[in-house]
Amino acid sequence: MWCAYFLRLSIRYERIDAFWTEPLDRSWKVMAIAAAVIAPISLYAFGFYREVTRFVGSVITFRIVKGIAVTTAVLLGVALFVQSRPSIASMLGASMRLGTLQLPWPVLPIFGALGALALQASRVAARGLLAGVRAGSRGNNVAIYGVGAAGLGLHAAIVHGGQERVVAFFDDNPKMAGRSVDGIPVFAGDRCEEVIASRDIRTVMLALPRAVRSRRRNIIEKLTALGATVLTVPTIAEIADGSVRMDQLRPVTVEDLLGRAPVQIQVEAFERLVVSKCVMVSGAGGSIGSELCRRAIRAGCARLVLVDQSERHLYEIETEVRDALALERRTLDVVAILGSVTDSVLMERVMRQHGVETVYHAAAAKHVPILENHESVGVETNVFGTLVMAEAAASAGVQAFILISTDKAVRPSSVMGASKRAAEMVLQAMHAQRSGGTRFAMVRFGNVLGSSGSVVPRFRAQIEHGGPVTVTHADMVRYFMTITEAVELVMQAGGLADGGEVFMLDMGEPVRIMDLARNMIRLAGFSVRDQSHPGGDIEIVQTGIRPGEKLVEELRLSDQALPTRHPSIAIVQEPYAPWDRLEPQLQRLRAAVDQRDDAQVRGILGVMVGGYNVEGSRSASERRS
Repeated sequence: MWCAYFLRLSIRYERIDAFWTEPLDRSWKVMAIAAAVIAPISLYAFGFYREVTRFVGSVITFRIVKGIAVTTAVLLGVALFVQSRPSIASMLGASMRLGTLQLPWPVLPIFGALGALALQASRVAARGLLAGVRAGSRGNNVAIYGVGAAGLGLHAAIVHGGQERVVAFFDDNPKMAGRSVDGIPVFAGDRCEEVIASRDIRTVMLALPRAVRSRRRNIIEKLTALGATVLTVPTIAEIADGSVRMDQLRPVTVEDLLGRAPVQIQVEAFERLVVSKCVMVSGAGGSIGSELCRRAIRAGCARLVLVDQSERHLYEIETEVRDALALERRTLDVVAILGSVTDSVLMERVMRQHGVETVYHAAAAKHVPILENHESVGVETNVFGTLVMAEAAASAGVQAFILISTDKAVRPSSVMGASKRAAEMVLQAMHAQRSGGTRFAMVRFGNVLGSSGSVVPRFRAQIEHGGPVTVTHADMVRYFMTITEAVELVMQAGGLADGGEVFMLDMGEPVRIMDLARNMIRLAGFSVRDQSHPGGDIEIVQTGIRPGEKLVEELRLSDQALPTRHPSIAIVQEPYAPWDRLEPQLQRLRAAVDQRDDAQVRGILGVMVGGYNVEGSRSASERRS
């Protein structure tokens, strides 16, 4: 501050030594001392000295301006006070003639400007010096993809405290290419390969929280193919969910490669069957069932009834639910039922005793290759388990019954798919023959990432063991959805149900399993070994299509679908037999299951379910011989 003060005096006197020879030098010196005392006090009051130098930003500018403004105002007040007191002015040797402007108050505004400039420059220079010292000891070169607010914030965080050096920015906006941010060049997105190689970039950080997933997927696939490690800031949907913060970087996951838009939550539909209701979830310990339980308690159900025939799975989900409630200091009646959905006496008793109002029927036998060898077991669980649960729900006065179905029910090529389509037909026929009462509805979707039997955990385990990664066929395509997305849409579809509908969820774009395997290998930090890259880390091996599998799954029989209030949920028109025709077929199927006559089970399913090609698959005896 003294430097700024004397610089202003040198401007007034043309040379600084003239200041000491002027007759009014004592008044100038007193004001200089006052400035040196008042300025630090003002700056301290506005928090200037509390800022850590290497973290200073735009906030420091406002604190400097406020501190210097107060200092200038106080000094100006002192000057005017002295000028208005002849005795004080005489003691300082100051003239009282206003016209000659002998007191230094005209100097003060320019002094304030010079002082603010000097303070700002000193802090910026110190920050740059400290950042340069820290940068000299950093390790890997990194790049940031995105020159928006998230990208700039990420760069600031790395400069202040990271262990990396930002050497490049990438952005898809052509107006940004060729510019620089804090001296770091900005390159067009199509120059990634060139820049990553020339600047030895090991990691690329995605700072695109608002980008649609399709764009994110394309960028991630491009970067991982170049061998770069990709990290990302959370998406807006993740931040809104409350699970992460904007400043948290995370590794890119397979979910980022889906290319799907975030699920829109329509609160009314979501809560219609859950809030203040007694909710039963069958298959509660499974992948979908356990997430249904989590969402139900989060939405505010009054009672939660967990049903599972696996003691271990039931224990795990009950413990998780109770621990979550204890952590939130909430009380909720949680009932755990160990039993099979084929037990009609138990299921009806439980529904009546606990006043169940909504049933999410997620219990199912779902592993396609296994059920191709155990047809009767699959049909017993999927068809007759659904029938038992539906009849118990109708008898107990349950308001809504939602069946979790699958895309494999469309033109099924497996016992699993045929049995799930038969289960859908059971509910359709029951709804058609009953007026009022329980609303039966079905929700159909494709593969769920991370569920038991999904290719994702299998690929991940194979990659951890060094490969090879096994893919059944290079052209195999599947629809994928995260567990959270699937459950949110299931619960909303249930809220839209009037009864008898087969809801189809928007599964997004299909994914080639071969591409999924390649991307998962790259995301894990390895390279794919093939004919073009014999020195790669992990090989992909084709093992051939398994019994019951299709190259491409379908979600509906026809292209016609009725829209609903939710953009990601549609109603498909599926033909079914009325109850009086379906019931005799179910009786014959029941007899074949009881006899464990798998060949007859297949034959009856072929008659019941349109599109199921029994002749196209081998009989149980042929496969076991």
